[in-house]
Amino acid sequence: MKILYLTIFISFNLFAVTLPKHRCQKEAQELISKWKSSDFWSRRGESLFITPTKTFGEWIYFKLEGDNSLTLTKTSQAKEIRVNFNNECKSNLKLVEHKKNRKDILGDKKLAKLIKSQKGLIYIWSPNMPLSYKQLTYLESEAKKHKLKLLVFVDPRHNVTKKDVPVKYLNTLDALEFKHRNAYIHYPTVMAFEDGKIKNKIKYGYENRKGFANDIKNFFNL
Repeated sequence: MKILYLTIFISFNLFAVTLPKHRCQKEAQELISKWKSSDFWSRRGESLFITPTKTFGEWIYFKLEGDNSLTLTKTSQAKEIRVNFNNECKSNLKLVEHKKNRKDILGDKKLAKLIKSQKGLIYIWSPNMPLSYKQLTYLESEAKKHKLKLLVFVDPRHNVTKKDVPVKYLNTLDALEFKHRNAYIHYPTVMAFEDGKIKNKIKYGYENRKGFANDIKNFFNL
């Protein structure tokens, strides 16, 4: 049985959808604009929305708290800025510096270099999902056919060795960017990138060759 579904970041007016009459709408909108939101939002749970900014590796988290106050967080490779608006819409800022040697932050920096000025696909597979490995048999030829760079990574928690599969399929990358995009919730995961930016669409689940070829066309509007 094939499992096919998409996680899509949708462009919409966040406040028109969630808080059309919230008292701190003006202040929050000004801050979101200042942080250069891409305004492609994804809902995570009851009251949490996230969006990438126009800078790779920077994300905005928007959360409505239980007391109807708002918390906006901008997180990046270097730091996290958290701003809470109280009932009077006064802001309280908290700054947290990230440790520079964090594995997922180093992964973000590596990923940025890998996709810079490139057009291609990111494919994440898992030994626990045999079909995700099977898809690798035609992945490379389809990417080559469309002149796409192909980045293949295995689930960071894997327990497979080069005795089991070719070493070129055993690269791991624990990246914040992948976590923000829910890249580890099901395998295989396919994402597309172009000119240093990851596209706001994710494909999960095994596809046959014809289906995967169609996925490529959908990612790049071919």
